[in-house]
Amino acid sequence: ARGLPGRDPLAPLLATGDAALACFAVSAIATTVIGTLLACSQCLSDVVCDIVGWCSESHRRLVRVASAALPAAGALVGDDAFYAFLAFAGAYPVTVLYGILPPFLLATLRRRRAGSTALLPGGPPVVAALKVLGVAFLGVNVGLAWAR
Repeated sequence: ARGLPGRDPLAPLLATGDAALACFAVSAIATTVIGTLLACSQCLSDVVCDIVGWCSESHRRLVRVASAALPAAGALVGDDAFYAFLAFAGAYPVTVLYGILPPFLLATLRRRRAGSTALLPGGPPVVAALKVLGVAFLGVNVGLAWAR
């Protein structure tokens, strides 16, 4: 693919023509795609049904088909679209999900004194530092994207 920072690290492996490697690659991709589609379609179905207030099974099926149509349309954009989407997902949604939300949610739990909050020792200074680091990491990603 064009636009990658270096050579494709898998190209030498795929050039061997090994059937076991090809099966492994196909199964890895298939499990990722199937899991993502199932999770996204269920989430979107739940959100739409909550907004509407009710859903029949045919409505849920329609929403699930629509949730698969967006990635399919993205795949039709071109060969390099996958890498652009992957870069976006790693820079923003994943950073928010795993770098920013956990310390903010932990702070909320500790304020409410709900649930088990002893998984992270150190008290408020540690949680505040993690908040700052998560937001700073997102800021660096935004800054790098704007610099391009």
